[in-house]
Amino acid sequence: MLGALSALLLVQLVDYAYEDEVEFVSYFTAAEVLRDGGGAAVLYDDPAFNEEIDIRGYTGRQVYYPNPPSTAFFVMPLTVFTIQVARIIWLAMSVSFLSIAVILLLRDLGYGTTASLCFVLLTLVYQPIRADLHNGQLYALGLLLLVLTLRALRRQQPAYTGASCAGLLMLKLFSPLVCLWLAVERDWRALKFAFVVLVLFVFLSWPIIQQDGWVAFTQVPFKVANDRALSVTAFQSIPGMIRHLLSYDPIWNPVPILRLEYGINAIIWTAGIAMTLVTLWATRKSQNIDLSFALVISASIMLSPFSQDYTYTLLLLPIGVISVRLWPLPWSPLLIFALLATGLVASPIWYKTPIYSKGALALLAYPKLYGCLVIWSILLFLIIRPGGSTSTAQ
Repeated sequence: MLGALSALLLVQLVDYAYEDEVEFVSYFTAAEVLRDGGGAAVLYDDPAFNEEIDIRGYTGRQVYYPNPPSTAFFVMPLTVFTIQVARIIWLAMSVSFLSIAVILLLRDLGYGTTASLCFVLLTLVYQPIRADLHNGQLYALGLLLLVLTLRALRRQQPAYTGASCAGLLMLKLFSPLVCLWLAVERDWRALKFAFVVLVLFVFLSWPIIQQDGWVAFTQVPFKVANDRALSVTAFQSIPGMIRHLLSYDPIWNPVPILRLEYGINAIIWTAGIAMTLVTLWATRKSQNIDLSFALVISASIMLSPFSQDYTYTLLLLPIGVISVRLWPLPWSPLLIFALLATGLVASPIWYKTPIYSKGALALLAYPKLYGCLVIWSILLFLIIRPGGSTSTAQ
């Protein structure tokens, strides 16, 4: 089975390499703009950015603005090649990032042979990974950075912890909650190293990104608050679900359950703050760094307004942390719930179809969010129950 699934993935990778209208076009164009001295301001002007895509002869309408200017730097070395060659190289690199991340995670968590085989099989059928590879996204690298962060935390290496957190911020703005958690835990040395790396990057990249680019980037939160497109069911996040259920838009969301004219952002912020407080409260009670970090990561995925299917590549780390504790407990209620939640996230459920965007049917359109919420809840239970779990998968 392992060989058959690997062969199937290889065939799909060949197809992915020749896809034109994917999000890799956005990253590659942004990297070329910076390379050519255009500055980052154009990246946050959607019409101007799509004009850059057209000028270069690429296909598809894209937006870059959810990403920081630094995201383009991870792709910039590939701009010495054509976009087609760069796409193939990035696919190969992403598979390498995933392989290294899974190997390190299984070794660090103490997986045995059988459990390791099951986890590898999961990665081969895991739909978010295929979405990441298909779109030329960066979450395979993000997963590797998460694993490296956990390794550094386990080994009490603040320099590596800070550098990895800075890398996650520069890659996808993913680790604000991780940094907040480090502050609550008073890990000032790790935060200091993260701050130094970020300041050094801003200083060295200033001539390329330019002042107008940084100013344009500061407008992203306001753009997010007013972007009605974030209400479509593709965004598997708490903010996305709230927007879809409660906000009306004639183009993006014509049939919400309720039609609130005001207060949507207030509801989103309230839900986000509540989940953040519960998460940080639980980590303060925890004596287990694996459970705490996994809880923070699962909450981060749900709270990001831009979480789509490929973002859930990062949930492999929390799934791994849970599995290693529940594996020795066959058919326990927690294991059954974890399996069902993993199935919701891993399966290719087609929730983007218009039929699931109307009224109460939209409640069926968030399988990955529900799965992540269950994973988060199990982690929360493992942390707060007396004694906790210290089992190891075999």
